[in-house]
Amino acid sequence: MEQVYQCKLFLYDKKRLHKTTEAAMLEHYVENLIYQESQFIQALSSHNNKRFLHIGATKTIGEYVIKNQVSQCALDNDNQISVTIDNTKKLLSYIDKGLLDFALVEGFFDQSKYQHIEYANVPFIGVCHKDHPFANKVISLNDIFYQHLLIREEGSGTRDILERMLIEHNHTINEFERITSINHFSLLIDVLKRINGITFAYEPLIRNDDELACFTIKGLNISHSFNYVFLDNDYSRDYVLYFNSLRKQ
Repeated sequence: MEQVYQCKLFLYDKKRLHKTTEAAMLEHYVENLIYQESQFIQALSSHNNKRFLHIGATKTIGEYVIKNQVSQCALDNDNQISVTIDNTKKLLSYIDKGLLDFALVEGFFDQSKYQHIEYANVPFIGVCHKDHPFANKVISLNDIFYQHLLIREEGSGTRDILERMLIEHNHTINEFERITSINHFSLLIDVLKRINGITFAYEPLIRNDDELACFTIKGLNISHSFNYVFLDNDYSRDYVLYFNSLRKQ
C-alpha cells in the first residue's frame, strides 16, 4: 500500500510500530467509504422508501435537549430510528465504525476529521443549591477549590470543558477539596440538592429548577457549542439537516 500511495503509512519508534499522519488519513477515508457503501446497500434493499436513522447524543443532550425532535422523528411512519446515548469519546468511535449517521455532542472533537454543524451555543455556568453561599454571586476562581465538586465521568463533555478551563488558568481538577463523580446528570443534580456542593452545567438545563441557583467566576464568561458531528458525506449531512428541521415542529 505504501507503494501505491507513495507515502509512509507506518514507522518504527523504539521497536514499536506507529501509524503516520498519512495512515490516519487513509484510515478515515476508508471508514467513510465503508459507511457510504452501507448506506447505498441499505437504499437498494429498502423498497418502501423508509428512512433509517442511527442517531447519537451525549447524555446531557439526550436527556434534556432532543426529546421533541426524537418524538417528531418517531411519529413519521417512514422513519426507523435508533438512538444511542453515550459520552462524546464513545460516540465519535461509533461514527468511525459506521454505527451512527451522526451524533449531537457537547464535547470536544477533531474538526479536521469530522464535519460539524452547530446546534446551539449555550452558557456554561456554576450551579449550586439556592441556599449555598455561592448562590447568585460572582466569586473568585480560587474560592471554588474549597468546595465539594460533583462532576460527570471521564470522557463526558461537561467534565472536559471544566478541566480545560482550569488548565488554561494553571489549575487542575485535583485541587478541589472533594470530588464526587456521577455519570448521570439527573442523579448528580438530585445529590447536589441534598449536599453543600457545586457543579458546572449548561444554563438551559437548570433554568427552570427553583431549588437551584447559578454562580459565576470573576473574569470568566464561558459558553460552549452543541454540535452535530458526522463523516464528510452527503448521506450523513442530509440526515443531520432532516433531524435539525424537526426543531421547528
